[in-house]
Amino acid sequence: MAVGAIQPGEVHLRVMSAGRPLLLTETPDGRLLVFTGRHEVLDREAAEVIMALGGGEPVWLRTVEGLEAVYADRGMSPEALAVAGDTLGRKQPERSNLAKTSADPVVLLALAAAGQPNVAANPNCTARTWDLLADHRDPGVQAKAKEEGKILPPGLGNHPDLDVRVRVARNPACSAQLLATFAADRPEVQAEVGANPSTDRSTLAMLAALPDQTVNAAVAANPHTPPAALKRLTKHRTATVRAAAAANLTLPPRATTRLIWDRDGVVRFALAQREDLSPTALSWIERYARRDRLYRQTRWRLAHNAATPPSLHRHLDAIRNAELAAAKAPKGTKPRRPVARPRWIAGTAAVFIGGVVVLFCLVYLLADIRTGPSIGAAVAVLVAGVTAWGVGKAYRWSKRGPSVVGRLSRPPTPGTAAINLFVVVAIAIVLIRTNHVALILPLELGARIAMGIPQRRRQ
Repeated sequence: MAVGAIQPGEVHLRVMSAGRPLLLTETPDGRLLVFTGRHEVLDREAAEVIMALGGGEPVWLRTVEGLEAVYADRGMSPEALAVAGDTLGRKQPERSNLAKTSADPVVLLALAAAGQPNVAANPNCTARTWDLLADHRDPGVQAKAKEEGKILPPGLGNHPDLDVRVRVARNPACSAQLLATFAADRPEVQAEVGANPSTDRSTLAMLAALPDQTVNAAVAANPHTPPAALKRLTKHRTATVRAAAAANLTLPPRATTRLIWDRDGVVRFALAQREDLSPTALSWIERYARRDRLYRQTRWRLAHNAATPPSLHRHLDAIRNAELAAAKAPKGTKPRRPVARPRWIAGTAAVFIGGVVVLFCLVYLLADIRTGPSIGAAVAVLVAGVTAWGVGKAYRWSKRGPSVVGRLSRPPTPGTAAINLFVVVAIAIVLIRTNHVALILPLELGARIAMGIPQRRRQ
């Protein structure tokens, strides 16, 4: 605050702020001077010099900044400056409420210049008020304004700043025409357009065909995405896009169940929260997720899913209890983890027992095949091949924890199962026609162990 003399005729306006009078005058060079009732000039530039030298911020500085902003926009308008003075003189809670709700541009302009970040959350925020907040001298005001203004009104759609257009593109109040215009903008803006529920279907279909995976993921999560485009996104090369499509409740049930055996666990993690899936589908999600790095998180979602069946709840509880017991166990001990269900354990035992039985069947049927192909022999060969696949898979994972049964308990994907079946049938046909049925079992077992075909590893 500096003391200055007011010459006769210089005072053009008298306003009240916080119950105290302020005298406003306009200099010949077009600047606004603010004086107190005791003729003390409130010099903003002098205050900034003091703060640059380590001094504190004067209590009157933001009031002066607000009045100067209104003066720059409205000139020496008595009404505008009176409204600005009254607004800036109110208590902080009142100013905060006005910043969020007022539709008066003078009020918003004065508060923005005074560093009131709540103006950014007002639907009547203009480009001028936003720029005052974004370029404010106080970094704290800038940061709070960006937090408050995550969504900006459509009136700022033509702003030159990319960050402003991104914030506008998030606004559901934007028209379809404005969003279609934004669809030709930078990828950052396109991603927000793809996530906006007000975007029309034609624009979403166009964005779904773009090569940017961030844009594709936003479109895949939009409930208004056309079914054809959404179905294509379920086959996207990026797992995050497929996961976003899997979480979209408008995805048809048939396409949703196909994602259960996706090669990436993040897709199953997204499916685990859907309450429109059948109990059987949720059980299969748990089975295929057993080797996913997100298996714990997937289990948590399944445990909190309202559609999860009681049998799956019991299985998840058993796993959790086993993990708690393992955490409390003494060092050096390795408690058994319940990776597989009892019926899968029984099935695995049946595989090994069945292999022995089928081996004897092959020896018994070998005599009949010498006189010609036999349907019974072909069936026995097919069963032997499938049994050999199970034995080969068990052997391959026997040296890698937590257990052979646990590894066998995760079924192959339909594509892997089809390949396995085709290989077994092809080998069976060739060996039946060449009367070498006895070679099927060792050949199939050796091929499975050597090539590792039983289960494709996750990426």
